[in-house]
Amino acid sequence: MTLLTDQKSTVGEESDRVETESEKNQGLFLVVALLVATAVWVPLFVARVQAHQINVDDYLYADVARSLFWHGHFVSSFLHSGTTSPLVPTLAAPGADIAGVYGAMTVELPFFLMLVAGSFFLARVWLSPLAAMVAALVVALNEDVSSYAVMLHFAVPTAAALVWAIAS
Repeated sequence: MTLLTDQKSTVGEESDRVETESEKNQGLFLVVALLVATAVWVPLFVARVQAHQINVDDYLYADVARSLFWHGHFVSSFLHSGTTSPLVPTLAAPGADIAGVYGAMTVELPFFLMLVAGSFFLARVWLSPLAAMVAALVVALNEDVSSYAVMLHFAVPTAAALVWAIAS
């Protein structure tokens, strides 16, 4: 008579892997990066509003946003927006209707935060959570990124979409 027993085998090393303290606090590192990015963006935006530093692109996109918002044929307006990127003006339309150009420009903050979060998750593929937070903050504090993040422009949303696509 043969007695059959269940055998326990591990397929990979990861099943026995113990989470380190920094991996348990990964969400905290991401939240810190997003809070610092917001703390950088808000004063830059307020300074831009106080200095009345609106450029031609801001006016153009705000005008496109208002026309998308108030035009009777939304789908046609969205699809035939010419050389402008329709995503940014479409999402900026409610802000443009409420507060003009500066209201439309606030649509950049969520995209800026998406870029920072995407950078964090992309860096997490290779780095520890603390190092990934530092990498995300390097992106947030980059002069070019932060300056485009306070303009009504498609550069930051495009970069955020690309980073998330690569990270996924």
